[in-house]
Amino acid sequence: MAYAGRTTPLEKRRIRWLAFDEAIEALDLAKSRRVLRSADRLISVPLRHHIRSAAARLAKRLVRAALALLPRRRPAAVGARRA
Repeated sequence: MAYAGRTTPLEKRRIRWLAFDEAIEALDLAKSRRVLRSADRLISVPLRHHIRSAAARLAKRLVRAALALLPRRRPAAVGARRA
């Protein structure tokens, strides 16, 4: 990650780049620490896992769409003979 530009701090907050462990220590709210840990877990998951999950969801949708296009069979009448 790289710093790209300047911004004005909101509400007299300091803007600074910190390592993950330093950022956890610098945050004073437990909720903020949870958000940071969740974000770290999310970006730490290997990309291939995300691709595999997306491919599985797409495959499921394609199969459902294909099945929806097939003609539906009507239930055979009771006692009907099969040819």
